[in-house]
Amino acid sequence: MVAFFGSLTACASGRAHQNLKNIMQLEVGKPIDDPYLTRNEYPGQRVASRVLSNGNLEEEFQAGRGSRCRVFFEIDNKAKRIVGWRYEGSDDDCAIVP
Repeated sequence: MVAFFGSLTACASGRAHQNLKNIMQLEVGKPIDDPYLTRNEYPGQRVASRVLSNGNLEEEFQAGRGSRCRVFFEIDNKAKRIVGWRYEGSDDDCAIVP
């Protein structure tokens, strides 16, 4: 019985991690002034920003469970669009429960 619930938890965790990846990927290609972008809805979650070697801006946000995940958005300054994203953290921390 314990093994069954343990596998359910692992499965739910996998879906929650995939959910975060799906949601963040939907941000790519959107203009930076879109009011529904994570960067605009949660400006208090921004912890850092830096200019990349290609001239684009990278913004770092706290995300996921307990804000232990870090999500990074790459912004093309000329096009004013999100052009990429990445994350740092475990699958459990980098998760959004569906």
